[in-house]
Amino acid sequence: MKRVKFDSRIDDVDTISDALLRLYKDKIAQNKDGKIAADQNKAEIMAEIEDLSARITSASHRVKKSTSLKNENTVRDTLVRQLEKILIGYANSPLENLSVPAKKLLSAFNKYGVAILRERQLRKSSLIASMLEGLDPLKDEIAALPGVSEVIKSLHEAQNTFNSLVDTYAAVKSEKGESASELKSKLLDAINEKLVPYMTAMSKLNKEFAELEAKYDVIISQAKTSSTKKKASASKDASAQPAFDDSSAE
Repeated sequence: MKRVKFDSRIDDVDTISDALLRLYKDKIAQNKDGKIAADQNKAEIMAEIEDLSARITSASHRVKKSTSLKNENTVRDTLVRQLEKILIGYANSPLENLSVPAKKLLSAFNKYGVAILRERQLRKSSLIASMLEGLDPLKDEIAALPGVSEVIKSLHEAQNTFNSLVDTYAAVKSEKGESASELKSKLLDAINEKLVPYMTAMSKLNKEFAELEAKYDVIISQAKTSSTKKKASASKDASAQPAFDDSSAE
């Protein structure tokens, strides 16, 4: 039976373990009186994999929530910059019906300006909220400038989403949980050092084990191919785009 590569992604290892468990349970359901169903050693190994699989899923969710928070912070930064650019553009228009309302809005915006983007995330939240409150009364000016209301609306939505994620992230951080990377190592050990040798030995003695081993190999081979493609794509993206700058992150 093939081993799972040590450098596999955490999500890939989690997916592999879920698939191995499904195949095992399906095999038992198909033949409740068979060798696999009766094998206690196999049952103990799979119980350990199931426990680790559930724990790594929870740990991965904690990591993803943290990533979502950073992503939404980037969305807010982009919208603040867009708002500044569009207001400056209108303020410099030779048409007074555009430049006059734009200058009023720009004056309210500049009390905060893009300098707030250099603040830490929670301080930034407070400043963005105050800036939006200062802009909200200028509804006529906003309505006079095409595209401005859409940017402000998007910034309101991004701010609300960020606040919700902060609450969720705080709850997640307060949980005492294992790291996904530590659990990945334990799960790989359970699969590669326990399941693989056992299945390799038993498949030589029993047809039912051999059939299950063949299915296991398909799952692991597919995961290896998928992981290779993901790494190649990530490498290509990294070379084409600058790395995320989270110098203002909490």
